[in-house]
Amino acid sequence: MEDQAKLLYKTLKGDKIIVVVLDGCRYDYFKEFMDCDVVLSRGSSTPEWLLKTWTDYYDGVAYVTANPFINDKPNDRGWNGAEHFPHIEKVWDWGWTKVKGVPTVPAENVNKGVKKVVEMDYRKIITHYMQPHPPYVGKIVLPIETFVHARFKAKGVKNAPVDKLRYWDVDVETLRLAYKYNLEYVLEKGVKPLLKEFSDFKIVVTADHGELLGEYSNFGHPDGLNVPELRHVPWRWL
Repeated sequence: MEDQAKLLYKTLKGDKIIVVVLDGCRYDYFKEFMDCDVVLSRGSSTPEWLLKTWTDYYDGVAYVTANPFINDKPNDRGWNGAEHFPHIEKVWDWGWTKVKGVPTVPAENVNKGVKKVVEMDYRKIITHYMQPHPPYVGKIVLPIETFVHARFKAKGVKNAPVDKLRYWDVDVETLRLAYKYNLEYVLEKGVKPLLKEFSDFKIVVTADHGELLGEYSNFGHPDGLNVPELRHVPWRWL
């Protein structure tokens, strides 16, 4: 299986490139929507993926992100986006709102971030959507893992609030269906409009890591766990 990081480095040597990162997207669920290759992520969580994948300085690359772990100052693992990219477009800051009453970053706002950096003449762009990572805002709405806590921490706020509803409060079948619908949401509201608006760019879709949805009696995406549900991610040129 190919090393995703090496593919990313090779891809970003091109011109007019958009790398779409679907946060927490499993290869097997993605393949229900479109065919794709499977590649090996270097991490089973976003912080681990950042530390092990983005290790150099990537001149000319803008990082548009809905995830507050990607910041222009050190996150709680010590990874600092400003040391690796000339521009971090923090959609998690200005684009944070509610979808169906749930606090999150809508896919549409990430696309607005892409438009901003294109207007700044960036031609190599990483576009990191929040979904299908929870909270789930598709046909089944579940306000779990809303990133409220992570966002407040990224803004330097102490004693940040935490979510009341957690993975294990929901039955597994409902959780898995909500995850699938969240993936459908980001493809329909984010990726498809992106492809249409920036048709002059070459676009590839991948993920930082996958997601456990009850497998191994576990949920989410713990660091350092080498299982296919977390390390096998999609790779698809559009």
